[in-house]
Amino acid sequence: MTEIQIGPVHEVRILDRSDPLQREMFEELRYFYWVIKHGWAPAPADPASKREGDAYDPFAIHFGLFAPGGVLVGYSRIVLGGGGKRLHLCAKFGLGRLPHRLNRAVEISRMIVTDDVPRGVARKIGSVLLYRSMYQWAKLHDRPYWYIEAERWYIEGLRAQGFPFRELPVPPQVDDKDVTTFAAVLDLADAEAMMFSINPEGAAWFVEGLPEDIAIRQPRPALKVAS
Repeated sequence: MTEIQIGPVHEVRILDRSDPLQREMFEELRYFYWVIKHGWAPAPADPASKREGDAYDPFAIHFGLFAPGGVLVGYSRIVLGGGGKRLHLCAKFGLGRLPHRLNRAVEISRMIVTDDVPRGVARKIGSVLLYRSMYQWAKLHDRPYWYIEAERWYIEGLRAQGFPFRELPVPPQVDDKDVTTFAAVLDLADAEAMMFSINPEGAAWFVEGLPEDIAIRQPRPALKVAS
């Protein structure tokens, strides 16, 4: 397998689900990683399709990480709440209500950085590029509350990078492979505060390009999250 080095030429684009080619591209990627490799998502009803999708895709913003030459090497999505739509983890964890209004909340899911990107720093940078794009979209569209379902090690890894997700006070879920996942929430204001306290230069890059009235350049003190 040819390894793809992450560098400044990589870019994140919003994918158009209504475009058949773009939809096929990210659904096939999700099928390989989320169904075949990890078993995190159920197999499609038609095994011959080799594509993974769900009922939340029509209400999501889809992001693709592209290498030179237009190779898709990463993916993530923001599932939108509000307008009568609930987030996936509401059903999964039996949550009747969330701490925040759904029309200001999103759920982050289906994150992928492919095996074409070498493990270590390069793959971490790929994830950061996706998170930066999702962050900027969320800031521009007033969606400051992020929800995720994840294993604890993943949540702790996000905290270490400046995303202080807090676990919701609900029982974790255990799947048929004995994998335990937790529901967690992030206030982007807390992320901004932590990023600026950990790495001011990196935080400035994260908000670069946003309008001055949206980009937070002198945030409040960082939130301390209990482990």
